[in-house]
Amino acid sequence: MGEGYGVPTAQSTEAIELCARTEALFLDPTYTGKAMAGLIAKTRAQEIEAGTTLFWHTGGQVGLFA
Repeated sequence: MGEGYGVPTAQSTEAIELCARTEALFLDPTYTGKAMAGLIAKTRAQEIEAGTTLFWHTGGQVGLFA
């Protein structure tokens, strides 16, 4: 999504900052930031059914320090 691999979008940057500020959850711009941006967009559009939603964060923090 966006302009290319590892290139943050406005939405992924917002998701990265929001998760860091509110949940102390660190996301990278390559995968997890864009995935969280998609989850946030679907939540805001009320496209997620009521109940528990799991966001499986599998890593990516190494990219933050590259």
